[in-house]
Amino acid sequence: MYDRPHFFFKRIEKFSVVCAAAPPSGGRSELTPRFMRHFFIQNIPEASDEALYDIFDKILTGFLVTEQFSENIKKLSKAAVHATIDLYNQITKSLLPIPEKFHYTFNLRDIAKVFQGILMTSSISVAEQDMFAKLWLHEATRVFADRLSTPEDISFFQDLAVEILSVKFKVKWAKKDIIFAKGAQPLFSVILRLDSEKVQYELIDKKERLMNKLEEKLVDYNFSTSDKMQLVFFDDAIQHIMSILRILMQPRGNAMLIGVSGSGKQTLTKLAASIFEHEILQIKLSKNFSSQDFRDTIKEKMLPAGCDAKRTTFILNDTQIMHESFLEDVNNILNTGEITNLYSKDDHNTMETSLTKVLTKKKIPINKDNVYDEYIEQLREHFHIILCMSPVGDLLRNRCRKFPSLVNCCTLDWFFTWPEEALYGVAE
Repeated sequence: MYDRPHFFFKRIEKFSVVCAAAPPSGGRSELTPRFMRHFFIQNIPEASDEALYDIFDKILTGFLVTEQFSENIKKLSKAAVHATIDLYNQITKSLLPIPEKFHYTFNLRDIAKVFQGILMTSSISVAEQDMFAKLWLHEATRVFADRLSTPEDISFFQDLAVEILSVKFKVKWAKKDIIFAKGAQPLFSVILRLDSEKVQYELIDKKERLMNKLEEKLVDYNFSTSDKMQLVFFDDAIQHIMSILRILMQPRGNAMLIGVSGSGKQTLTKLAASIFEHEILQIKLSKNFSSQDFRDTIKEKMLPAGCDAKRTTFILNDTQIMHESFLEDVNNILNTGEITNLYSKDDHNTMETSLTKVLTKKKIPINKDNVYDEYIEQLREHFHIILCMSPVGDLLRNRCRKFPSLVNCCTLDWFFTWPEEALYGVAE
């Protein structure tokens, strides 16, 4: 290649290029034959259903055995695996992405998220087969149904879930009476036992206890900040708070909340983050706020998260995206946990100082690469990104096409128009 500033040719030798690519779709364009002719191409087809059954059955069975679940629950391991993969296959065939539903791009990460939720429980909180079936339904609803953007699609999911529960788990639950009746959907959370020695991810069977706990946490939040909130906890708001809590308690838990302005995305996120005592980060825009200012702002909070395991929730609203480069950086953090050339030599020294004890404890040799890898691992576990986006217009669709990790690496939660009960509740 020709070096234009210094006027000479550079020849690169002893250098191999290994590329990873996905099929063209979802914003990915075709690669030209002129480019492809330089490569030996190896195609890796999607994993077969049998391979997926085997992978996730070993994960789930290993967990149930290690955590000493009862034999009745262990028997349901295969049922849960088959139910999840069947649900995934049906949804990917029936709910296809179109311009209005650009975010209907499901992949194996979504299957993994269902099992990640199941693995948060214990043998104490899930002791009966019916409870395990409710747990599976809750996790599938959080991963798949929360993403759906029309009542018709949600109804399709509910019918499908009832059918799968009947076939795989042998339970006869009616859609309209028990499972998806208003206020009767099973909710699992840790919120009721946050002050206990061992936090339990359990079914919330009494709505009054949950309401009391949320009111208590709201008072705590208002006491600790000048940015006071007055909230009414109606069913939809409670469900969104539980969804956000579930995401924030998971390693690499990131979310994209989609709803029109004023639907409560940021407010509910702030409350959920305060319940887990996370530090909340929001950028403060100014007239000349640049891409470098954005990087410096988030780096200031990423370093404590990666070095000292300080739990942080970064809330980014679509109105705060002054430059598209903001989203490019967010896309990189979601995908790999890092932004190229973000850290200085001093930052790397800080990482080494903070993480030497951790690496020594893990019996990992202390060198620059290992320190940085451990930093990225801790960062992805403790630094959570919550994107608050509006579906109005084409802007969100175009952004998700340019930056696929916004959908692929986030759990999506669609905020519908608040129901009448919510409006009456707020007015009263």
